[in-house]
Amino acid sequence: MKICKVLDEVRRQHEHENANGEMYVCDILVNAGYGQTTGGYRERQVCDRPSQKTHFLKYYGNKGEKNPAFYYLRCPELLLFICELAGVPRDTLEVAAKVISDYEDEYELLNTAKSGNYVWGKQVFRDFKKELKLTSVVRIIRTESEWIDVRSKITKLFED
Repeated sequence: MKICKVLDEVRRQHEHENANGEMYVCDILVNAGYGQTTGGYRERQVCDRPSQKTHFLKYYGNKGEKNPAFYYLRCPELLLFICELAGVPRDTLEVAAKVISDYEDEYELLNTAKSGNYVWGKQVFRDFKKELKLTSVVRIIRTESEWIDVRSKITKLFED
């Protein structure tokens, strides 16, 4: 799927709630004080409540017709948002978010200044991505042409 189709899907989404009317798991993490707290989208947003939807649109909005390169994203909250839109089950998203929050609790990082790449290259980030089956999720997004097919394949991926 080209990034323009992913952008169209993201634009259709609510700012802070998924299709079931629940707060996005990434927002739960951010609202609790976890994740990126400085730089990047945090400095560019003009509201008190950062949005991963806006973060996504600002980051990818000028990427043209390329395929999305989610493999290289460093921001756990943005990856949670993408995975939630793609249909990764909520319980899996919550487990992945807990990997991040447990790490921050262990190293006393809650509500401290952290850029978007504070877990980049660390085992905790590899564990986080493994919980989400991120390599497979990204492959599915890149190869399918419609979101309904993405969600169907993601559902099957997590049934196994």
